Amino acid sequence: LTRDKTRFKHTFKDTHRVQFHQGDMETIRQHADILQDMDVLIHIATEWGNSEHTLHVNVDKTLELFSLLGPQKCQKIVYFSTARYTA
Repeated sequence: LTRDKTRFKHTFKDTHRVQFHQGDMETIRQHADILQDMDVLIHIATEWGNSEHTLHVNVDKTLELFSLLGPQKCQKIVYFSTARYTA
């Protein structure tokens, strides 16, 4: 899931195993059917700043994303975030 797939420098046209879908963390529930069928999730989405929206995206939406994965299908999650929130 990417906001802008043209930003990827490497093309994945040679493989059917990588698929890009346009969207963002706010619309993650719209991709529930795709998430249920994923074997691996690489999650690097990060909202920057010190606002409630930052907390909402980096925590709430990430937990929602993980809850939409198929527990019998998804074998691995690679997750990292460099953002921090200070209240």
